[in-house]
Amino acid sequence: PPPPPSPPPPPPPFARRYTLITQAAAIDPGRPMPDRPGWPTFAQKKKLYDLCTKLSLADLNQMVQMVQKGCQAAVQQCGHKEVEVDVDELDMDTFNKVLGFVGGKTSSKVKADQ
Repeated sequence: PPPPPSPPPPPPPFARRYTLITQAAAIDPGRPMPDRPGWPTFAQKKKLYDLCTKLSLADLNQMVQMVQKGCQAAVQQCGHKEVEVDVDELDMDTFNKVLGFVGGKTSSKVKADQ
């Protein structure tokens, strides 16, 4: 396949965090990938994304390392220090490990914020 187009200029902070954890569909970003048996559903992927937006940069980096160990195909290098995690490529085992990690980090953060 042809190489992906070069990335746009640096985005604002929220969008930058978003690119660290997910990759928009290139053809139709508004349409989710159809659910596949044995893979995370759209609702599960959305939950993971929503939790990831609450992570610190250190926790995001840890999450990316987990994905790199468990499902290398889901990680794409996007520059010197940036990577994207394509949640559509996460196998169920890696997805569940990452969701458990992220859920644990965000639930303790919610308690700390109260």
